[in-house]
Amino acid sequence: KKQPARGKFELARLVAQTWSPCELQKLQAAQAWDPVLECLEVRESGACNVGTYSEAGWAVSSVVAATIAPPGCTLPALTRTDVVACLKKAPFAASASSGTVVMEAAGANRSVASEEPVTKGGQQ
Repeated sequence: KKQPARGKFELARLVAQTWSPCELQKLQAAQAWDPVLECLEVRESGACNVGTYSEAGWAVSSVVAATIAPPGCTLPALTRTDVVACLKKAPFAASASSGTVVMEAAGANRSVASEEPVTKGGQQ
């Protein structure tokens, strides 16, 4: 109630865990997140075993959640300019000017700063 943006972000992060590398591994699609994980310098092996913790799952779910429901602050992982520059080249990107996350997919992007869908040409 006191921090509605943070609450929405945390709920979005929980939902986004269904797209984590460990979950996608079951579909032989875990490599879909490799560009994002490389940018965030997350390397792990064996993290999808029973009783283990996946840093990649946290990283992916945090980037997805920040795209869908910005927490009202900049995530510490998105404060380094080299990481932000790298993420701009990945399917999920952080805006260097605002620190917010922008999702690009299928030739369109959606900025959480504007909350408006925008095509690559800048037309709606």
